[in-house]
Amino acid sequence: MATTRGLGRPDTDPYGVGIDLYRDIGMARTILESGHGPDPAYLGERNWYNPLVPAMTAAASALSGVDVPVVAVRIGIDANRLAPIAFYLLVRSLAGAWIALYASARFLFLTSSTLPSWMSAT
Repeated sequence: MATTRGLGRPDTDPYGVGIDLYRDIGMARTILESGHGPDPAYLGERNWYNPLVPAMTAAASALSGVDVPVVAVRIGIDANRLAPIAFYLLVRSLAGAWIALYASARFLFLTSSTLPSWMSAT
């Protein structure tokens, strides 16, 4: 948590992560104010992005009372912890504990991504 402590807004960077966070912040604020559906960037249009991350951000903001931009930059660490745990539980229920352990290790450590590790934690 020390990595995101003190952050209050996403900064843009050469990889364009800030742009995605600003879109998610707009969607989360729209979800809080009027529910999912309206597009925060285009008046009168419907949103077509996946609402999972903005919905998680809106829920965390509503539950904690922390402003949406602050939650958006800090929720990534916790959300990235959920992915390997959920993956392990899914594979374990389908194929057993040992296969789930092997599959989770591959999921976490054997990636073919060209992105830096801090951008693709899971």
